[in-house]
Amino acid sequence: MAPSHRHLFEQSPPVFLPQTSGPMWLETAHDRNVTNFVRDGLELGPPPRVCEIFGLDPALVLSTKEPAMTQAATVYKILTADQLAALEADGTFTGSPDDLRDGFVHMSTAAQLAGTLDRHFAGRADLAICAVDAEACGAALRWEESRGGALFPHLYAPLALDTVLAYGPVEREADGTVKLPVAG
Repeated sequence: MAPSHRHLFEQSPPVFLPQTSGPMWLETAHDRNVTNFVRDGLELGPPPRVCEIFGLDPALVLSTKEPAMTQAATVYKILTADQLAALEADGTFTGSPDDLRDGFVHMSTAAQLAGTLDRHFAGRADLAICAVDAEACGAALRWEESRGGALFPHLYAPLALDTVLAYGPVEREADGTVKLPVAG
């Protein structure tokens, strides 16, 4: 049986590393202020050393604490009514002022939506939620550490209308959970 492989690097063409005893990914240890490759709990060393061994460019290593296959299939973008109208009219959304400042379109998982709304959109009534197909975003969607050390989806490209599965107004259940948009 052929060994399985895990895509860990963003390069063209992609680089695949053998996965013989479990997935390998980057893990940041905040207490030591280092980032190491980890396989089966064993630290293999910092990216420059491991990249040197495998002949890879360290600048192209994707940083994630979890294997990509465990990430959400649908991610969400909160837009103002004007931003949603622009997305519908233009077919793309390049980003809010915060997105443009940070260089990527901020997105959330379903579990992160309430916190994002409470922290960044408190008191706003003109909001919509877009459900976005994460796979359709391709390599432009990256999972990066953000608020509280959680991994958040960041889109390093304009949000394309054809990746939006559904959208609707921001509404909450009685318990405060955010109602997700439903297609059709």
